[in-house]
Amino acid sequence: MIANIVPIKRIRSGVETLSYLAPDKWQKILEPGMRVVIPFRSKLVVGIVWDFPQVQAAKQQNSQNLKTISQVLDPLPLLSTPLRIFYQWLSDYYLTPLPSLLIKV
Repeated sequence: MIANIVPIKRIRSGVETLSYLAPDKWQKILEPGMRVVIPFRSKLVVGIVWDFPQVQAAKQQNSQNLKTISQVLDPLPLLSTPLRIFYQWLSDYYLTPLPSLLIKV
């Protein structure tokens, strides 16, 4: 399963979500809004699971190149669906990258 993660760290401009593979052991418990630890370059970074994209077969074949989520930090989501929708709206309305917005929350 592929998850889109919003890193809680400022990265390249224009990049808001990163795609990672969820290990089999976490696929049943992983939900949008949970904090996870992801490898980013040579560091481990905390991020928030934003969503699980509906991928096509071609993209799933390319998922072999994706890195894997290192750790799940929360047993329950920290951000509910209404909060994620609100933060996405704030990001779009104020033209602020989502990672920059979530750093301040």
